[in-house]
Amino acid sequence: MLIDHIGMTVSNFDIGKACYLEVLAPLDVELFAENQGWVGFRKNGEADCWFSPDEKIHPLMHIAFVAESREKVGLFYQSAIEAVCHAFYQ
Repeated sequence: MLIDHIGMTVSNFDIGKACYLEVLAPLDVELFAENQGWVGFRKNGEADCWFSPDEKIHPLMHIAFVAESREKVGLFYQSAIEAVCHAFYQ
């Protein structure tokens, strides 16, 4: 990834973890660590994205993930829509 790493918070840890697992899978990003309340995802052995729970509301942020092809962008987008719908509308 172009970005070294990102640390962010989610209001619901379990939903956040499940959502990111599903959304990042088409980009070949995998869960690799859970340590001291943080969950880490990586691609190609590099720790890129970390999150932990926090009930505070934080300003919105924009994150762009690298994809090797337009096809993977499409898969990522579809996975994101399905994961959000699945996580919040069960």
